[in-house]
Amino acid sequence: MKMHSRIMAIVVFCSVLFFITPDDGYAQVGINDSSVTSTYTISDENVAYGDIISFNKEEGTYVLSRTIDDKSIFGVVVEQPVLLFHRKDGAIPIVQSGEVLLNVTTANGPIAAGDDIIASAFPGKGQKADIYDANVVAVARESFTGVGGTNTATFDGEEIAIGQIKAVLAVGVARSQKPISVKLPFVPQEKSPITRVIQYLVAAIIAIGSVYLSFRNFMPNIHEGIASIGRNPRAKASIQSMVILNAALIIVVSAAGFAVSIIIILLPF
Repeated sequence: MKMHSRIMAIVVFCSVLFFITPDDGYAQVGINDSSVTSTYTISDENVAYGDIISFNKEEGTYVLSRTIDDKSIFGVVVEQPVLLFHRKDGAIPIVQSGEVLLNVTTANGPIAAGDDIIASAFPGKGQKADIYDANVVAVARESFTGVGGTNTATFDGEEIAIGQIKAVLAVGVARSQKPISVKLPFVPQEKSPITRVIQYLVAAIIAIGSVYLSFRNFMPNIHEGIASIGRNPRAKASIQSMVILNAALIIVVSAAGFAVSIIIILLPF
């Protein structure tokens, strides 16, 4: 019976760790982050959450963007993505989609909600895009005028404000350069509390149900196999293989349930 309990605990623990890897630190409050990512090593120092990262093809490194309308944008540094599949020591999570807190400046004027954001000359910081800029990083969810509680810096003899806004990542061509017939990118609205509760409730039912069904169908085989080893030592190898197979099936079914639950949570409606 003790062996039964230990196996159950190990299977559940492995299933949860495989699919849900929480990052250290605190979540970005108020952000409907739909990002899935890995961690990357940044060559620059003083990298902050919300900074824009470019990929240097010549050196094969990830660096803070430093060029206006940078065409080598890779993504944005985040504090805690929804899913983090690979974590490396000293590496930082970078996302390429979803809603983030983005570091911006007023180098090209105040930013209004709905404006395209591109990289600026300030390392890792964005600015409002002009009509001819082609390499959009994100679409602003809120305005930024540089008034109140922001840092400042001097650029071309002018004082520029630096701050942080909510933005939806949209790495690609600026909307202003697309044909009029092309549908403009949609900036998602905040989900209602009822919708989020329903999503989490359905996701929880599926996750718990998959774990329950997997244990109900496969754990008796494991328990019986462990008991059979004592009765039939000569068949120990084949029985152990059966136990391992059923344990693997529990993990697969449970993991599939977790995956479906996460997809449901990430749905935009």
